[in-house]
Amino acid sequence: MIELALDRSAPTALYVQLADRLSDLIRCGALGPSERLPSSRSISADLGVSRQTAVDALSELVSRGLVTARGRSGFFVASGRQARDRQEWGALLHMDDDRPEGLMVPAKILSSAADALFSDHRAFVASPVAGWESLRRLLVRHSAARGIAAQWSHIFLTSGGRQGLSLALMALKERGVRHLTVPKLCWPGAPLCGEAEGFGISRLPSDDLTELAALGPADALYLNPSFSNPTGQTIELAERKAVLEASRRQGFWILEDDAYGELRYGPDAVPAFRAIASDGDRLVYLSSFSQALCPGLRLGYCLAPKTLHKSFENGLLLRSGPASSPLQLWLEKLIDGGGLERALSCVRVETASRMRTLWENLKRLTRPWSSNRPQGGIYLWLSTPETDGRELAERCFSLGLAIAPGQLFSSDGPVNAVRLSISSLSGPQIAEAVTLIEKASGAVSEN
Repeated sequence: MIELALDRSAPTALYVQLADRLSDLIRCGALGPSERLPSSRSISADLGVSRQTAVDALSELVSRGLVTARGRSGFFVASGRQARDRQEWGALLHMDDDRPEGLMVPAKILSSAADALFSDHRAFVASPVAGWESLRRLLVRHSAARGIAAQWSHIFLTSGGRQGLSLALMALKERGVRHLTVPKLCWPGAPLCGEAEGFGISRLPSDDLTELAALGPADALYLNPSFSNPTGQTIELAERKAVLEASRRQGFWILEDDAYGELRYGPDAVPAFRAIASDGDRLVYLSSFSQALCPGLRLGYCLAPKTLHKSFENGLLLRSGPASSPLQLWLEKLIDGGGLERALSCVRVETASRMRTLWENLKRLTRPWSSNRPQGGIYLWLSTPETDGRELAERCFSLGLAIAPGQLFSSDGPVNAVRLSISSLSGPQIAEAVTLIEKASGAVSEN
């Protein structure tokens, strides 16, 4: 049995608190290298939190590089140097996470929508399970900016993208879907959510989305098609149309995670899958304001076909209830007053500036490494031929820089690549980070 102190009245999300407490146990040695962590089911029962909160906390530990997932065997403390407390975590330059700093958070615009928030009586009561109708109608208008024609009754407010994905998987399971296929390189939370819902998990053998012949009505395909985590790349329009045609012909479902779709700063727009689907009957669209604006918001929405509405409603009722009323009303005010688009515009400008700085500074690297320049989002995938990404990340950590080794996003063992995030660092800090990567690369090559 595990006992950890969690403050349910604190503004910090429970899953973050839980991840922080477990991190403390790992760093102080109470949980040793290669030791198995309690399962999400055990954590849920012992601490009185939802299963999803436990899954989110374990996923967060994986993204921090402190824990590794070994399929159905569970979660284990990272071994050897991976888990050693080499220096104070807060003193590091962070290119390993999505927590925004500085101008990435348009605080003045966001806070303006909170003025007189509690003068609306709805802030003090729970909304209908799918969310306030007024906000759902505004989200129809907002979705139109992504080219999506939707009905307000098809929108369900969620407490962030992870909850949306879990609800979608639960709903699909009730319709006989038993298997989740994810990209070869994938955000680790997606297969974790699938396993928590009892799905079998497989990965596409390559980046080639034409290799879908084995998928059928009992399958769901998870995609993060625009500025993806971890590669930062975008699925082109022709490929999207081919996947939609395969879904129509073979009967498999598509889960479109559009968490970063609003952060386009490149010249060419690529419409969402949901925007070009002829009917969307076998597609669930997932969006989150947590990634585009601030992870602490824990607010997102799903567009679900009518056949899944009852399952979504039941899932929300049984698992968490409706999304926070004050947060819903804050978002409603932000959209209605034009603040959301102003905030997103500020974030896009800052994100483009930081990515440009990273791209230009990477040209200084003397190693024959390569990357494709993202046209949106916060991630860049740096391929490091003949250099294990985890070894490079270890060396960078010892120099004061945290980056995400490619192995975190794969099930194939060592990956010669790392993922770099621009979310937490200013332009000068990004330049400093690249200098540390260059220094670390020299140390790795000497070993």
